[in-house]
Amino acid sequence: DSYGEIIYLMTPREAIDRGKMVRPRMHFVITPDVTLYDKDDVQESIGKIISEAYTQHNYAIGHSSEAKMLVTVKGVGDIERFFKSKEYKLLLRSGHRIYAVASDEKIGNNINGEKVNRRVFLDRLKEDGRNTMLKLIILHYDILAEGIDVPGITGIMPLRSLGKAKFLQTYGRAARLDIDDRTAIESGEVKPSELEKLMKPYAWVIIPTILNEDDDD
Repeated sequence: DSYGEIIYLMTPREAIDRGKMVRPRMHFVITPDVTLYDKDDVQESIGKIISEAYTQHNYAIGHSSEAKMLVTVKGVGDIERFFKSKEYKLLLRSGHRIYAVASDEKIGNNINGEKVNRRVFLDRLKEDGRNTMLKLIILHYDILAEGIDVPGITGIMPLRSLGKAKFLQTYGRAARLDIDDRTAIESGEVKPSELEKLMKPYAWVIIPTILNEDDDD
């Protein structure tokens, strides 16, 4: 009624089978040495949660490339606490590239602790996303959910509840095909179903099992 006749329709299943997007795969991660957190514990342990989730995600995707994880935080406070954590400092020392973005001036467009303008942020993010050997963590609060085309993102980790639309937008950041995979599929060299031949066969949805709440939450 609002937009007129549907010109073309493709379901996600069809898009996966035709090699237009990457299929999802779930990964539940558990932070060692911890039973279950309450909400205050989560805030205080944000560095440990993100660092451990990245380590497990990197292990899960194998050795063909380094993981690039997009984290949806609850608010600017999560990013600030992460910046103050010892895990953040250790990740930087070990060569990880850490991007963070929020509309709040305190965070802005941040790369490894340095504030840059939005254009530089997006250009460098796209460039680093192409580097298969670069370890990348991206934190955002309602900024990168749509419109960002970084095919290298291997997984998403929501640290807050997401509605259906916001979840699908966020998942879409990781559902893009690896650039080399797209070329191979379009040339007929590889079929979309030949997952063992793909550099990025899955888009991972990473769920940290950390909250001491009911299963639905």
